Amino acid sequence: MQLHDLFPSFAEALSGGEDLSPNTIRAYVADGRALAQFLGPGASVAELGPPVLEGFADHLLASGLKRSSARRRIAGVRKLCAWLTTEGLLGTNPSAGCSVKPARERTLPKALSPYDTARFLMHLKARREASCSDARTWWHPATTTYLAAALMVATGLRGGELVGLAVGDVDLADGSIRVLGKGRRERVVYLPPGQLLSSLCQYLSERNAEFDDPLLINRSCRPLTPAALRDRIGRAARQAGIQRRLTPHMLRHTCATHLLDAGVDIRIVQRLLGHASIATTEIYTHVSDMSLRRAVCRADIIGSILRTR
Repeated sequence: MQLHDLFPSFAEALSGGEDLSPNTIRAYVADGRALAQFLGPGASVAELGPPVLEGFADHLLASGLKRSSARRRIAGVRKLCAWLTTEGLLGTNPSAGCSVKPARERTLPKALSPYDTARFLMHLKARREASCSDARTWWHPATTTYLAAALMVATGLRGGELVGLAVGDVDLADGSIRVLGKGRRERVVYLPPGQLLSSLCQYLSERNAEFDDPLLINRSCRPLTPAALRDRIGRAARQAGIQRRLTPHMLRHTCATHLLDAGVDIRIVQRLLGHASIATTEIYTHVSDMSLRRAVCRADIIGSILRTR
């Protein structure tokens, strides 16, 4: 049986058998199609075996794909092989016990410095205030872009999580937001009292929106999309004079890094970000260690003591 013919059934099985998001299902099917393309036209299920999967893993890395991306693609192939085995199309799962998982590469997350974070948010706040000549400022992109950026910096929300929020997910009285994250895991994040919370209150009171309405919208009152959010954040960063390319995910990294630098316990940061494993959160401690190194070097206690003699 040709591998290419099985992808519609594979997608249907993923939709019905597991609580996976549409994006995850599309990614798993795309991973399977990449494997079929690697095998060539007319690839058969019978061709799948440990040597083929190992060759595919090597091919991904040789093509210049980052190790983290290759790991994710191999996870989709594992899912496909498990399904083929369950359906009786493979006698044994060729990915079981097979060393096709590329080694994890440890890269430090990119975050804005406190100075650049303040500079960026102040730019957005000034743009928002400049748009206040209109009596209905809630619809203005300057308002929703400011709220989006401030919420990500304050709570560490992912871009997809943020644009997926409904008005009813926000509890202004409690200062909290209910979030549906990766793996459809639900968590609650909290807003610090002050300017952000009051801005959100004003925005929602002016909108007079329904419970199920999207929290962040565009000029047409439709939900803000992840692509539009990335475009807005990148453009605003350039206008603010930020030298590096800024993305919504960097604002999430910025939140985590600043919290750890401020002494917040790593397990609290883990809960806030919605990480399933503490190991994912621990990568931010390396960034904090770098901040610690810089602070110690700047202080140069021994040098300053000897200079006073």
